Amino acid sequence: MYLSLEHHVSSGSDGSRHLSISSPAELARLHCLLRDFTSLLQVVGRVSSLFAGDEFLARITEASELVRQLIFLASYGAKEKFYSLQGLSAEIAKDFVDV
Repeated sequence: MYLSLEHHVSSGSDGSRHLSISSPAELARLHCLLRDFTSLLQVVGRVSSLFAGDEFLARITEASELVRQLIFLASYGAKEKFYSLQGLSAEIAKDFVDV
């Protein structure tokens, strides 16, 4: 879902960007998904130590794929800047910052 959020962003005539999801139920779902995604990213960061140390060479393929995907997610978030969308609730804006 995170990688498809750009399809739910609309641009105003003044250049401002807005999230086109307005249903309270969908916003609640988005909030839960972003919180879960944040937790998942934190877990991946914490288990990354398993790819270092004595088993580094044995796990290099998995580690490099994991790093590649994390870099992709980080660059996507930096490019889209969802946290700067206009009209976000404080809760959703914080979720985007956390991701």
